Amino acid sequence: MGKTEQPLSASNFVGTSVAAKTLALTFDDGPGDRTAELSMYLKAQGIRAAFFVNGGRIAATALPNPNGLTPLANVNAVLAQLVADGHLVANHTTTHRDLVSTVANGQRVQELMETDASIAAYVPSGWFLFRAPFGSYNGAVYNTLHASGMDKYIGPIYWDMGDGDSAYPNSAADWACWSGQQRNAAGGGLVNGTGYATTAQCGDAYLNNINAVGKGIVLMHDPYSWANGSTVDMVKYLVPKLKAAGYSFVRVDDVPAIRAALPPCDATCATCSGVAADQCASCKPGRYLAGTSCMACSTCGANEYESAACTITANTSCTACTTCAAGTYEATACAAQANTVCTPCAAGTFASAPGAKACVACGSCDDGDACTTDACDPVKGCTHTPIPGCTPPVDGGASSSSGSTSSGGGSSGGSSGGGSSGGGSSGGGSSSGESSTSSGGSSPPPGDDGGCSVASTRADGGLAALLLGLALAPLVRRRRSRVA
Repeated sequence: MGKTEQPLSASNFVGTSVAAKTLALTFDDGPGDRTAELSMYLKAQGIRAAFFVNGGRIAATALPNPNGLTPLANVNAVLAQLVADGHLVANHTTTHRDLVSTVANGQRVQELMETDASIAAYVPSGWFLFRAPFGSYNGAVYNTLHASGMDKYIGPIYWDMGDGDSAYPNSAADWACWSGQQRNAAGGGLVNGTGYATTAQCGDAYLNNINAVGKGIVLMHDPYSWANGSTVDMVKYLVPKLKAAGYSFVRVDDVPAIRAALPPCDATCATCSGVAADQCASCKPGRYLAGTSCMACSTCGANEYESAACTITANTSCTACTTCAAGTYEATACAAQANTVCTPCAAGTFASAPGAKACVACGSCDDGDACTTDACDPVKGCTHTPIPGCTPPVDGGASSSSGSTSSGGGSSGGSSGGGSSGGGSSGGGSSSGESSTSSGGSSPPPGDDGGCSVASTRADGGLAALLLGLALAPLVRRRRSRVA
């Protein structure tokens, strides 16, 4: 597997080890407002570049900040875009101060460390590259960084083209073209009398420089522009011309001299492939292969279960746990690798709300109403459904007629012929010879002339008894008349 560390170098890396007509595009001082646009354009052109960013454009810093760098509003999305488009995010210090002449020795490590903390999540390969601001670097800076945790960086990465701020039209520096500082080669006067160059003028000077050198690392700066020119527009102007002239492109970590200083394989890889054995072919346990990088398998969160396990080429698939619906209960709880098991409530039980752990017994649902159907609903519990066309029966009790029968002693004198089931008559009044029989019928209402109310008889046999009594009454009278 080779070495797994990438120690800092005491000298600059350049691009002279690439093949003829091979270029490595690099962009400093970002990210800027149009960095994401540039990233997508380069991807569409099949070009992978390196972006050496300043930490002060990613997060606020307490370091001296004479350049006034402030974090970009959507910086994390931009960094993620760079990675997604295949570019390399690298370290260009936090405040872009000169490490040799400006930064105190006690702050040199912090200049790299703050940016390192901001970009670590956007360096999936684990290959950390560093470029010194202005290319300013010496033994003292190296000794300080080499003795710190920042020794993990490969660099500093220098350049071969793109720094001709005083050599127009033979070469140019994009930052000088857009800031009024681009100078002519002959006499050193300002280009156009103002020091400003248009997109095409600056681009043509870059073409002249590239054609003269023929190969290597190209230096540009993605955040900068003025009214008539910008680096992003210049790249769009240059790339078609460079391709037409036969140039090809590599990422800066593919420059052979730089590649030789890098570990042959990311530490997360199990095996590697590629010309320089730098790309993951398989991953260590707990990781899956995404392109040529090994990514950590996800762990499902609370209220989720693993619906598909992490494989060698696909991340874990996590799905939200099911909440059991009303009318069912949670027979088996959601587990790390299994969804909730929901079971319908058994007959005679119900669960009125979702997520029930158990169903509740309805008990007796009889409401005593003969005109309703009583049942246990699995969601509502006891229900009472009216029976169409049903008329509830009237509940009538036994009552006595006008000649009531006494269950006690004899009747008092003057009775109209009421029978006595007890002692003899105590008076001399004569009987009318009509016996009043009570068989459970109800008493007629006042003013009903003693008529029987058929509708008020009970359905349990009261009507039949009443009719029998009425049929026998004439026979009783006839017998009494004969006896008399």
